[in-house]
Amino acid sequence: MKSFLHRNIGLKIFSLFLAYVTWAMLAQLPKVPMRVKVPVVPLVDDGAVAVSIEPRDVEIEVRADDIIIRRLSTEGLYVEPDLRAMREGEFTVQVQPSDVRNLPSGNVEVQVLDSTITVKIERLKKVRKPVEVQRAGEPAEGFAVGRVAVEPAEVDVIGPRSAVTALSSVRTAYVDLTGRRASFETTVELLSPGPKMETQPDKVRVAVEILEQAAEHAITLPVQASSPLWRCDPPEVEVVLKAPPSRVGEIRSALTPVVVPVAADGAAARRGRVQVQIDLGRLAGDLQGKVEIVEIRPPSVTIAPARAPAGRK
Repeated sequence: MKSFLHRNIGLKIFSLFLAYVTWAMLAQLPKVPMRVKVPVVPLVDDGAVAVSIEPRDVEIEVRADDIIIRRLSTEGLYVEPDLRAMREGEFTVQVQPSDVRNLPSGNVEVQVLDSTITVKIERLKKVRKPVEVQRAGEPAEGFAVGRVAVEPAEVDVIGPRSAVTALSSVRTAYVDLTGRRASFETTVELLSPGPKMETQPDKVRVAVEILEQAAEHAITLPVQASSPLWRCDPPEVEVVLKAPPSRVGEIRSALTPVVVPVAADGAAARRGRVQVQIDLGRLAGDLQGKVEIVEIRPPSVTIAPARAPAGRK
């Protein structure tokens, strides 16, 4: 070990001397100043947030060797005054040189030129707020929007106490309905309710019901008496109804024939004409409530004895 320390002892001493001389020369070089605006990013307590900062940027002067100044990147510089001891309210703070972050290493001096800032601090609060679905565009012609459901219907909002308390709802990104002909579901993002606020979760599931709009249609339906001993005159009626256009054929089949109640003794015939009634209960379940009878032409029929088959007396 001793021989290793003494090996080339002269060269080692000379190297140390050169290093010292280089350091001394660099230390004597004049420092070059550079002024720059940097953002203020206060360090606050975990349960609080800085809702306003005036001014948001402060001017600092950095003095260093020319080499350091030329290589200095100002993008990462910022000041971070430590306000963790301050609870809630508005405070005037003096920014210190020690608050400047991301300065380069080396012989660097810094001065804060406009050091006075005003910071308003609020406590964070979590509240439940309803979700409001935003829609864009219109369904295809002949279709309309029915029920719109969102899951979850409410979300947590975390942010400054005054802001989240005043918030009425959280809006979704726009759900595009353009040209839609059928119901659908989609996942959409929640928009930020405002500065310093976030939602949990940040997405919701939206289900949109697209309904075919009812339109008036005229269909011809056969009419028959409930007893084979009797017949109806006329044997057909025209029914004007409001219904989804794509379901008219299905509706016609379900309502055929229209049955007029007639007792076997012909009591209805003695009364003359009998009112025609359409039983919408014969429609499929998903059509219940979606079909409306507008008019029946004629509204009543005459009950007469059924004609005997040819050859019978």
